[in-house]
Amino acid sequence: MRFRSLAWLLGTILLVGRQAGPVHAQGYSFSVDTPSGARPEGPAATVATTSIALYPLASFQASAPSSLHDTGALIAAEKTFGQFGVGGWYWFNYARGSQSQDFYELHGDYNLGKQFGNHLGIQAGVLSSPSHVEGESFDVFVTGQISSAQLNQKTRYPWAIQVGAGPFIDATFNQSSTNATAFVAGSLEMAKHLTLQASYWYVRDQSLNVNRLAIGVGYSL
Repeated sequence: MRFRSLAWLLGTILLVGRQAGPVHAQGYSFSVDTPSGARPEGPAATVATTSIALYPLASFQASAPSSLHDTGALIAAEKTFGQFGVGGWYWFNYARGSQSQDFYELHGDYNLGKQFGNHLGIQAGVLSSPSHVEGESFDVFVTGQISSAQLNQKTRYPWAIQVGAGPFIDATFNQSSTNATAFVAGSLEMAKHLTLQASYWYVRDQSLNVNRLAIGVGYSL
C-alpha cells in the first residue's frame, strides 16, 4: 500500500528531531543560552555540541483517500560544529506486522548567523526506510526560533520554540513530486542538560495529508 510505503517515510527527529531544545532530534547551534537537545526536524536552538532525544510517543496519521494511524518511538541524535550541524533520527513502529515499517532520516543544517540575530537557519534531509520503500524523499526547511533567553526573560524553566517550512520532494517508486512541509517544536528545560520536548510536523504529499505528533525528553552534553 502506497501510504505504508511513503507516508511513514514522511515522519521526520529526533523529533522536533531538533526543536528549540532537542524535534529534530536536530540542528545547528544558535549562540544563545537556550534549552538543548536533539529534535526530529529543525536546527538545534542551543549551544550544546552533542544531544540525544527519545520520543516514546511519536504518532503518525494520514488522511485522503483513506485514514491510517500508526504509533511508534523515535530516537534522535545531533552534533554541532559551530554554525553547522549533522544529525538524524530513527522511528520504530510499534506495529510489527508484515506491512509495518520503520523510517529514518539523516540531515544537515546551517545557522545563518549574527546578521539574522542567530534566529534563522536552513536544514535539509533525506528520508528512507529499511524496507518496503523504493527510493528516498527529501525535505528542506527555512527555520526560525525564539527563546526565553532571546527575550531576556528570567525564568526557572528556560524555553524555546522553533518553526520551519519548505518543500517536500517525494522521489519514491520511480516517480517525483514536490509539495510542502512545515513543523513547530518546543522544549522546556526541566533540569540541567534535561529537556521536555514536543513537536508537530505536517507534510502534504500528492493527495496525502500526513501529521506527526511527538512527545519526549532530550539530554545534551
